[in-house]
Amino acid sequence: MTYQFTLSFPWRDKAAGLANRAPGGRSRAARGMAQTFWPFIREGLIGEAEVRAALVDASQRNGLVNTNGIRDVLRDIRRGFEAGAADPLPALENRRSKRA
Repeated sequence: MTYQFTLSFPWRDKAAGLANRAPGGRSRAARGMAQTFWPFIREGLIGEAEVRAALVDASQRNGLVNTNGIRDVLRDIRRGFEAGAADPLPALENRRSKRA
């Protein structure tokens, strides 16, 4: 039996949304997103480097890198990944494909 899996978690859209964050809570938002994404990374559904790059890009666009520096932004992302290490992967919805 062959199973097909499609990830329907709009992580790129969520990461890009960080670019629109105003000052006040941007670090916390980046850390929280990293934590949310980690279970998907751990299971090999999305790539760690790809997620980190998307979060850094969004942090550059919202000014966090200019304000806090790249080292602090990368530290926040790493801390989010670490915090997500204990988080389970959200329950996956069991869908059967409809056949004609």
